[in-house]
Amino acid sequence: MRYVASFIAAAVYFHLALGPAKAIGDTEVKNCAIAIADSVEASNISNVCGVPPELLAAIVEEFKQTREELQRSNQDLREMAEDRKASVERLKQTLDLTNGQVRAAFEILGETNVPSEQLSSKLVEIAQKFKLLQSIAAAEPGDTPEITDLKQQVEAATKAGELDKADSLLSTIDEKQSQAEDNLAVNRAKTLANRGDLALGRLRYKDAAKHFASAAATLPPDDAYVAQRREYLRQEASAFGQQGEEYGDTAALQRAIELNESLLQTTSRSGSPLEWAGTENALGLALLALGVREGGKERLELAGAAFRAALEERTRVRVPIDWATTQTNLGIALWAIGERDNGTANLEEAIAAFHAALEERTKQREPIGWALTQINLGNALRTLGLRESETSRLKDAVTAYQAALEELTRKRSPLDWAKVQLNLGLALWAIGDRESDAAHLEQSIAAFNGALEEWTRERLPIKWAAAQSSLGNALWSLGALEPGTERLEKAAAAYRAALQELTRDRVPIDWATTQNNLGGTLLALSEKETDLSHIKDAITAFRTAQEVWTRKRAPLKWAMAQNNLGSALTSLGRHDTDKASLEEAVAVLHAALEELTRERVPIEWARAQNNLGLALMRLGMLESGTPRLDEAIAAFHAALEEWTRERVPLNWASAHGNLANALGKLAARAAGPERVKHWEAAIVSLRNSQQINTRELQPQAWAFMQNSIGYSLVLIGEQEDEVARFEQAIPILREALAVQLQLQEARSAAATSDSLCHALLGTGSRMKDRGALLEARQLCESAKQVITAAGDSAAETSDNLARIADALKALP
Repeated sequence: MRYVASFIAAAVYFHLALGPAKAIGDTEVKNCAIAIADSVEASNISNVCGVPPELLAAIVEEFKQTREELQRSNQDLREMAEDRKASVERLKQTLDLTNGQVRAAFEILGETNVPSEQLSSKLVEIAQKFKLLQSIAAAEPGDTPEITDLKQQVEAATKAGELDKADSLLSTIDEKQSQAEDNLAVNRAKTLANRGDLALGRLRYKDAAKHFASAAATLPPDDAYVAQRREYLRQEASAFGQQGEEYGDTAALQRAIELNESLLQTTSRSGSPLEWAGTENALGLALLALGVREGGKERLELAGAAFRAALEERTRVRVPIDWATTQTNLGIALWAIGERDNGTANLEEAIAAFHAALEERTKQREPIGWALTQINLGNALRTLGLRESETSRLKDAVTAYQAALEELTRKRSPLDWAKVQLNLGLALWAIGDRESDAAHLEQSIAAFNGALEEWTRERLPIKWAAAQSSLGNALWSLGALEPGTERLEKAAAAYRAALQELTRDRVPIDWATTQNNLGGTLLALSEKETDLSHIKDAITAFRTAQEVWTRKRAPLKWAMAQNNLGSALTSLGRHDTDKASLEEAVAVLHAALEELTRERVPIEWARAQNNLGLALMRLGMLESGTPRLDEAIAAFHAALEEWTRERVPLNWASAHGNLANALGKLAARAAGPERVKHWEAAIVSLRNSQQINTRELQPQAWAFMQNSIGYSLVLIGEQEDEVARFEQAIPILREALAVQLQLQEARSAAATSDSLCHALLGTGSRMKDRGALLEARQLCESAKQVITAAGDSAAETSDNLARIADALKALP
């Protein structure tokens, strides 16, 4: 039989999740016209005062290496290279710091090993604290002359950047104040809080929390100090929150949650509504940070509830900027929940929240904040778009990312520009993959390559690997549209490069994602190269991914990997004629469909139905009877209910090709009119597939299907003993043969020559046409040589030659 080759649906691939954007605290700092510190939600601004991150990193390293030489607070910066000296001077003047404070700031950055993409935001955070610290040594009523003198020394040490000395002096003041009576307790509490501020300036969040806790405990128990005690406890909770978020300290986040919950019990909503709302927002931030780190949705849902509560008092009329800030935080929490559930309601709400925030965070009022909110909006739209059949949401995401790039330029913020490029590439890739559009896929590849120019392996190894994995996705999709294997080979190389950094121990979820995608690419390569080693490696990769993507932990991803595994097992069973592999494939795909329901993920449900149809068809070919073939045809029809031409044209064409194949095999086992009905239905499906696989765009596939159509007509002619069917088949087969000869596809041309030989035999023998029979003999003889040379059976061709000989003998 010469029916169109089965179209295996491409394995499902995933992009690496970048994680929810950073939520916004209540402190907003502006320097060099860039929103920084806690006001940055989508990323840390990586270019401050015109100084790029790589130069900041170099300055930090140089300060680390020359620390002893720069120990004196007012030493000139002449040791620095001229270009770095100019940069340091610009920072010093813009941030209003002394030489010593600049030195101390860079030493802090070096000691804490801040990632390069966070250097600038942390530098400004430290600078802000230095400004606050300049007033911490102010004299208080009741201070003794000795303590006043010590405070003056603290002020001098702080301005000189001698932070160890300043902390030591504050400790001395604390000891002396602790020896005094209760009337000095307030001053001592203030000193402890000053130590907390100093620790924050040094990014020592645990120390800061301890000092703020001590300050709260030191205040007299009088009602007059209730508000001040709450403030110190709020600062303690904030310090624990920063420790937890920036250092992955779960215990610190849990403590921040406990403190904020306690503060809510002691803060009167009616008496201090905005303070109460600020505490709810802080509680939400801590819950969000912990929820992102943990599995499940409980913490994230509690975070969402806290942000909603805050919005009851933080109204747009009362505090518009805080209202927008909390709307953004709510959007981030809803997006994080939406990433983990199967529905779309949370994602829809997240999009609404980001749109609301943009009503106040306008481009004119707050350009960087506006851009970062556009990124959050784009992320939510992209996540939602991946779950829908249409591409309108994905296109809206592209618009949002492109808007963000108007402010987050490569010159201003290269690392943030790279992040937006990656997100933009993911949205473009999803559109290109969904619509089988090479132009969008080429654009996505360009975006990923752009991100990789800034996200180098040396600078940001994990993000470099994430971009490599995303590049692999786009190359895989484009490779599926092209006849060769170059793009697929590049995709496999990109995934393998990514796995050098995305190890299971370091990032298990991303490791599983990349293993799955590598398996899909290898499976696609096996279809073009008929290489069993690729199939077996793909099976291993899919099973490996499921070690992390368990059904309990990640049911949808488990099911999609299961779908991929079923597809690979079908390929192995087809090439090895291995019934056990095919039976396992059927079982695996049925299990996948328990999670990939039509209501939840219609496109992936259709993909699993198509793959199930392929496994059943192959299994039916190894068995007698038609039950498996009937089931296969039903599965293909089911797939076509969601794989429509309008939504996913390439998949629609593939499913029709597969349906035609199954109908042809069913016809071979039927009898009488049923056979003709199945062949005619197969012809309809083949012509449908040719509407996408056109002669101009896919000449190889088009010619193969053209041969299948012609051969179906030949078989119908044999069944009906109708010359018209043979005459209809002949021009169709001649067209197919002409294309195959032009493409120099000898084996395919031999198959079509055999089909044309059979058609000419049908007319020649019935019409007593010697010319037709002689042409038929020539075609079959040349076809037999090629088929035999390829090691295939030429029994049917030999039978045609024998029939031609008999027909020629019967001529007068």
